[in-house]
Amino acid sequence: MVAPELDEATAAHPAVRENLALLEADGFRVFGGAGGEMASPVGWPAPC
Repeated sequence: MVAPELDEATAAHPAVRENLALLEADGFRVFGGAGGEMASPVGWPAPC
């Protein structure tokens, strides 16, 4: 699980997007917030 804290400009950068996609391809869950906010831990872990 990865929850990077990225501002909007960084999150939009092609290299950053590619790196996050590579993490997802390797099986990591990548969480992100909306509008440059950090992802909320509320609801994690998901109920079984």
